[in-house]
Amino acid sequence: MKKVLSYVFFVFVVILLFSSASSEAWTNANEFLQNIPAAVSSEAEREELRMVQAPEKVKEIPASKDIATISPTISAEDPQDAINKLIERAKKERGEVIWSIEFPEGEGVVSISVAHYDKFNNPVAERISKRHAYAEAYLTAKINLTRWTEGQMEAYKALIDDNIEMVSDENENLQSTLSRAEEFIKTGVDGFVRNHIVYDVYEDAENKSVYVTIVSSPALLDGTSLTGSCTILAESSISGLNRYLAEINNNIAIPIGGARIYVPDTGEIIFVGYGSAVVGYSENEAAQSRLNLAATRMARMRAENSFFNIISERERMHGSMQFEENLSRAITDLVKLSSDDLTEKVDDIGYKKLSPLRDTFRNSIEYKNLLNAENAGKLPPKVNWRSWLDEKKEWAYSIAVYSYRSNPRR
Repeated sequence: MKKVLSYVFFVFVVILLFSSASSEAWTNANEFLQNIPAAVSSEAEREELRMVQAPEKVKEIPASKDIATISPTISAEDPQDAINKLIERAKKERGEVIWSIEFPEGEGVVSISVAHYDKFNNPVAERISKRHAYAEAYLTAKINLTRWTEGQMEAYKALIDDNIEMVSDENENLQSTLSRAEEFIKTGVDGFVRNHIVYDVYEDAENKSVYVTIVSSPALLDGTSLTGSCTILAESSISGLNRYLAEINNNIAIPIGGARIYVPDTGEIIFVGYGSAVVGYSENEAAQSRLNLAATRMARMRAENSFFNIISERERMHGSMQFEENLSRAITDLVKLSSDDLTEKVDDIGYKKLSPLRDTFRNSIEYKNLLNAENAGKLPPKVNWRSWLDEKKEWAYSIAVYSYRSNPRR
């Protein structure tokens, strides 16, 4: 239990309190992931990490049928400069952007999506609308990434088919293009979409807009993969929790849900139940404190419900929960939008990877104890909790974390 609790606090420290900003080029994926806007909580630090350090070295190449690119490509001495340049473009044009990007270790893609929220006289209604926009922008960015990778793969396949007999030592440019195409196809649509990272989340309060930037590249694999709905396959419990908590920290997770994190090499299975609640508003300080407490209790109740939902793999409980009316409608819309999200689906490979671990757990005494606890209406003592209010005290959040270790993969 202490080990799991240390994991939770370590990840929160990394995500919420990490404060170092660097203008130097990154040398490995971990360094890159630690120095992206989505990894820090201070807006001032995020703005610094969004700056283009060497704009004169940013290069843009238009889409071309000759090299089978379906979107423009951007490159820079530091790939972070290239991504930040695209973020500047999205803000200026107030629209969505999806471009190829050149990383030191291969081709990648940047998907930026925008969603808008409404301004209400009722601050609670506005909070719900804003929270919906965050999740909507993220889901749309993932859907756009899926469509882009599918289209790019087909373009590369056509290029290879047309030029398979034309490759020779005298045509190095074509060789290079075909080699890149083969590597892209080898990685596949699942590889690009399921292994993306959240690079930045930005709110434009003046225009009531939210921008979410996600990036995918073989160079940025962080040891986690979204193998299906609510399921993360990870190289370690830290990387798996980090992946899920990053979405919560950036307000882009659907307001209630959870995750199953599987670590095949150690046999560890981590269940995370998550819930949130909008904080009511009062001009009276004492009344506001009571509203804060009520929202925290509501978030915990929803996290508990989500936790048991993840354990027993029942149908999602979004519709059956007693939500505020506006929030309930918002979640319904988000669930419909996620139907086009590749990361919500499990393919045959995903089932093969996950079924041994799932079966091991479901046949264990631990599983029976958890179901008994659910029937008794309370969580078992080994579940670790964390509850908090966001910086503006507009939303309450709560997570429940439970770790189980089966036999590790041989």
